[in-house]
Amino acid sequence: MLFNSEIFILLFVPATLLVYYRLAAHNRPRQWCLIAASLLFYGYWDIRFLPLLFGSAVGNWLLLRWFARSGGGAGMHRSLPLIAVLFNLLLIGIFKYADF
Repeated sequence: MLFNSEIFILLFVPATLLVYYRLAAHNRPRQWCLIAASLLFYGYWDIRFLPLLFGSAVGNWLLLRWFARSGGGAGMHRSLPLIAVLFNLLLIGIFKYADF
C-alpha cells in the first residue's frame, strides 16, 4: 500500500482515524490502535517484513529498558547507541542476505 494509493487515502486513513478518535477517552488503547495500524500498513505491502519491523521495535524497546534500569553511567551512554545501531543493522542484514 502506497501513501498515494486509493486504498490508503479512501479506506485506511479514514478507518484508522475513526478508530483512533473513538478511543479518545482511553490513552493506552489509542497507542495500540496506532501500533496495529502501522503493522497492518507494512504487512499489506509485504508480510515478510513484519518480523523485521516487530523485531526492531521490540529489540530497541528492550535496549532502552535495559538502559533505564542500569542508571545510565558514562560507559552506558556511549555503548547503548552503538548496540542499538548494530542490532538494527544485524536485522537488516539478515533480511537482505538470508535469501527471503
